[in-house]
Amino acid sequence: MRDNLNLDDLREYLEHEKQRKARLKRTSRIVTGAVLGLVILTFVLNSSFWLFDQLVVLLMIGIIFSSWSLYYWTQLITIPFKRARQVVERVLVRDQIVYSLHMPARAAVEAAIFSTFGAIGIIFLAGYRREGIPVTPTNIVADLSIAPDWAVPFLLGWGTTISIAVVWLFRLWRGGARLSRRDRRQLISRYASQSIGLAIMLAAAFVIALGLPWPYYMLIAVSVLLQLSNRISYYLQRFLLNRYVTPLIVMGRYAEADRHLQYFLRLRPNAYHWQYFEAVLAFYTCDYARAEQLWLRWLIRVQNLDTRSIGLALALLSFAMSRQKHYEDALRYAEYAVDADPAGATGYQQLSNIYMNMEVEPERALECYDFARSLQPKSSPLDDSGYAVVLAHNGEFETSEAILRDIDVNLVTSVPDRAAFEHNKAVVAQLQGDLAKAHEHYEQAVQIDPNGNVGCMARELLQKLDE
Repeated sequence: MRDNLNLDDLREYLEHEKQRKARLKRTSRIVTGAVLGLVILTFVLNSSFWLFDQLVVLLMIGIIFSSWSLYYWTQLITIPFKRARQVVERVLVRDQIVYSLHMPARAAVEAAIFSTFGAIGIIFLAGYRREGIPVTPTNIVADLSIAPDWAVPFLLGWGTTISIAVVWLFRLWRGGARLSRRDRRQLISRYASQSIGLAIMLAAAFVIALGLPWPYYMLIAVSVLLQLSNRISYYLQRFLLNRYVTPLIVMGRYAEADRHLQYFLRLRPNAYHWQYFEAVLAFYTCDYARAEQLWLRWLIRVQNLDTRSIGLALALLSFAMSRQKHYEDALRYAEYAVDADPAGATGYQQLSNIYMNMEVEPERALECYDFARSLQPKSSPLDDSGYAVVLAHNGEFETSEAILRDIDVNLVTSVPDRAAFEHNKAVVAQLQGDLAKAHEHYEQAVQIDPNGNVGCMARELLQKLDE
């Protein structure tokens, strides 16, 4: 049994992605410099740029820059995400797949045009209001011959903006008709706060441009809060985890950590970061069947998030399957993880672990682990000890022992990591035929983490040694 991955093709794909992202970043720096130059020029001209208010000009510049940022991030993320999304659709069944609202490059360009011409329309509308000229079809038509420098940009700005809006509404209607009721509900719930926040921001832009006596600062504050609501929730989840859960995991007090986490989940059951740690704790406490179910739930939650989360979820599913000795499924899901996120090291490491657990294909295990290490600019002491195990499986005992000797044990601080380090030293000793030394290190791993995943593995291997 062996994976079907071609590491040379993956290496070529990663190099292509690296070059593409570098080109995008260079272009982004040029655009950012140009926008900053326009802002500085606007201030230098002291609130006189095309004879319009400085705040309105800055608003237009901000809209143009935001549109470019939208295009930049769309191009940066869309291509890798499409690849990961194809893997998700192979793994999950229809009822588990959540509709994904992609932003293709065409839509990003349209958004940039919409924002730019909308800003032009607002600026000239504000100019008509300052001059006290009623904005009526008769006056606009008359201005085409009297003052074309006002009428033409006004018509061009609003005509383009309204045309794009009509096209978008038609696409929304046509696309919505194809969606199931379930998908429509999910889209509305997922993007509700961001959509409302964007609408309020557009309303604030009109208030500023038209000089209406409304509290636009309050509108902008509400809009920013709504659009950042997901990010605020994320940091709140991280804070509570780092304060009440993670320190207990580091100390190996898994039951206590789980009690705290379950309390948080009762407050907000769908908090995806808390759901991730719920699966982690199930795995650490050797409840691998439950961990597999929770990792699958987490994959369903993050399937539209980013490629790294998708690849990690698939790799962790493979870990849970491997611990249950379901090696064929574990191998398949490790392949899925690499296919979804070729730039993530976890999938390659898991492939290597599967081969070592099955005691087959040691050369392939080393090849996969080497590839994983090439993706990590700096490896941890635990990764180095894992590499020593792979080398030992390939008979390179001197190199393996040298790596273990060079590891600074003071950097291995948490209970799970210290137990894993002792476990890896035991495996290397066992492969060398030093069963007494292996027995000693396995016992130390059990003593360090008696109720954890590594302790369970070490206990199983101790029983095999004693038979």
